[in-house]
Amino acid sequence: GGASALNSDGTIPVKLDRIAVLSISYHNIGVEQEFLKRFDQSLQSYAKGMEISEKYLGKDHSVTRTLKNSFLIAQRAIGAKSDLIT
Repeated sequence: GGASALNSDGTIPVKLDRIAVLSISYHNIGVEQEFLKRFDQSLQSYAKGMEISEKYLGKDHSVTRTLKNSFLIAQRAIGAKSDLIT
């Protein structure tokens, strides 16, 4: 609770647990979009979650690694599906 305090440099403090939840939320949206066959939107959502996680949690964080792996798997799977359609 209480008022939000700024960092000494005037920036808003980042709560890493919230960043992880936001990143995973983008991933979950991507999963649903893929299920609905909205493949381009799905990849954008997977990528957004991965980018946010990488920027704030770092490349070596477990959430970042998991989201990156999921993005790559989805990219391959969606590529294979689009090959079947054309």
